[in-house]
Amino acid sequence: MKNLDRIRLALRERILLLDGAMGTMLQRHGKSGNFDALNRTEPELVAAVHGAYIEAGADIIETNTFSSNRISQKEYGLEDQAATLAREGARIARREADKALRGGRQVWVAGSVGPTSKSLTLGADLAEEAAQALTFDQMAEVYREQMAALIDGGADLILIETCFDALNAKAALYALSQVSPGFPAIVSVSPGDRAGRTLTGQTVEAFLTAVRHYPLLAFGLNCSLGAEGLMPLVENLAHISDLPVVCYPNAGLPNAMGQYEELPGQMADTIRKAAQAGCVNIVGGCCGTTPDHIAALATALKDIPPRPVPEPDGLLRVSGLENVTIDVRHNNLTTIGERTNVAGSRKFARLIASGDYASALQVAANQIEGGDSLTGEKRFTPDPDGYAHADGLVAAIRTFERESDRRFCIGVGGYPEKHFEAANLETDIEHLKQKVDAGADYIITQMFFDNAVFYRFVELCRAAGITVPILPGLKPLSTARQVALLPESFSIDIPRPLTEAVRKAGDDKEAVYRIGTDWCIAQCRDLLAHGVPAVHFYTMGRSRNIAEILRTCF
Repeated sequence: MKNLDRIRLALRERILLLDGAMGTMLQRHGKSGNFDALNRTEPELVAAVHGAYIEAGADIIETNTFSSNRISQKEYGLEDQAATLAREGARIARREADKALRGGRQVWVAGSVGPTSKSLTLGADLAEEAAQALTFDQMAEVYREQMAALIDGGADLILIETCFDALNAKAALYALSQVSPGFPAIVSVSPGDRAGRTLTGQTVEAFLTAVRHYPLLAFGLNCSLGAEGLMPLVENLAHISDLPVVCYPNAGLPNAMGQYEELPGQMADTIRKAAQAGCVNIVGGCCGTTPDHIAALATALKDIPPRPVPEPDGLLRVSGLENVTIDVRHNNLTTIGERTNVAGSRKFARLIASGDYASALQVAANQIEGGDSLTGEKRFTPDPDGYAHADGLVAAIRTFERESDRRFCIGVGGYPEKHFEAANLETDIEHLKQKVDAGADYIITQMFFDNAVFYRFVELCRAAGITVPILPGLKPLSTARQVALLPESFSIDIPRPLTEAVRKAGDDKEAVYRIGTDWCIAQCRDLLAHGVPAVHFYTMGRSRNIAEILRTCF
C-alpha cells in the first residue's frame, strides 16, 4: 500500500494526532533565536522532542523547519543554508518515525513550511511591482527550494501552516506541484481574529476556495487563538469543507509575560466536544503546547470516530475576500457586472485612461450594490499599454478592499487564441498571470468555437502557475456577418465546418440561428462532460438562443 493510501485509510478510521509546539520544548531547554539552526548544531535535542511527542501518542510529527527558507534565514545570515536546514530537519524526523515503525507504530513526517515574513498581498503598492517585496514567482522559488529539500530528507507530506495570505499559500502549492506533482499537502490557516478573517481580510471559506485547486490531504486552522476561541471557526469549517479538517490551537492566549497557560486537560476537553460533534479529523497543538497536551488529547479522543468527509458537490466556487458559490442546480444564471469594461462604458474607459482608479472602483461598487455577484474586468480597446491598465485596476481593487468595508470577487479576461495586441499566446499568458498575481479570482475566456483551443489554453495556464478557475466563454453565432467580423476584428478562429455551414445558409436567418445554436450546444455538452463546472455566454444583444442552450444543457 502506498504511503498516501495509508494516510487516507487512517483518516477514515480514526482521528489522527498531530504533535505540539517544537519551539516551546526547545525554549524549555534554554534555547532561543533561530530554532531551525539546531537541525545542524544540536540534532539530538530536536530528535528528543520528536521522540517525546511520539511517546505521547502523535501520529504525525512536524519537522523543525518552519523557518527553513531563504527569506526567514536571511535575518540570521543563513539564507544559503536554508535548504540544508530543511533537509536535515526532515532527516531527523524521519529517523524518529522509522524508529517508531520498528517498534510497531506508524508515524508520518510532515514537512513544516511557514508563511515567511513576507506577504504577496500586503505589498507597499500592489499596483507597482517594484514596490512589492517579492513577486509570485520569486516566492514560489523560495518555497520550491525548501520543499524539495524536505521531500529529499524523507517527509511524507507537506504542511503549509500558519497561513495568513492566500497568495503566499498558492505560491507554495504551485512550487510543490513543480517539485512533485500531487505530493500530499495540508494547508492550515491562522485566523487574525475570532471572526475568522486572516490578516489580509479574507474569510476562511474564501481562503479554502482559493487553494482548493490542489488535491489537498486536509485543510484547517492553527495558531492565533486557544482551543475555546478556535473551535467555533473549526465547527463552521466542518460544515463547508469537503476535505478532512485539521485543527491545532495554541495553549490559550499568551499572558502579559508571553506565557501560554491553558492546561492539557482544559484544551483536551474543549477539543473533545468538537470531536463529539463530528467536526475534526486531525488535531494537535500549536504555540505553548507540550507532549502533555498531546497525551491528554490522545486520552480524550480515543473512542471518538473521525468527522465523515462529504463528497464534493461539484458547485463552482470563486473567491476574493469573500466566497461566492454558483449553484447551477437551483440557479443557472449568475449576474456579472460588466460596466467595468472599457469597451462597453465610455465613462469607465475615461477613468481608467486617466488613472482615476478610485472613481473606477465606485463603478464596480455600484454594481455590487445593485445585485451583481461578481465583477468582471475586460478591455478590448487597442492600446500598447493596455495590460498595465488591467493589472493596475485589479491591484487597486484589492487595495481599496483593505481600506473600506467593500468586498469584491474579481474576474479578468483571458484569450485562448491570444489577444490581438499580444505578440504570441505565451506572452499573452504571461500578461494574464500578472493580472492573476495582482489579485484576480477567476478568468473568463474570450469566445472560442473549438473546444480543443480551450483545453490547450487551460494546460498552458496551469503550466505557467495560474491556478484560479478558468471559465470558458461561448458565443452562439446568430448572424452570417459574425463569421467575417470575429476573425477580422478579434482574431477569433471559426472552424471551417461552421464557416461553410453558415455560408451555405446564405440569407436564411433562421437557418443561421439553428446552425449557431446547435454548434454551441455541442460545445457546451462537451465542456460539461470534461468536468468544466460553469460556462459564460456572450449574448451580444441576442439572448433567444442562450435560453434554448440553457434548457438543453443544464
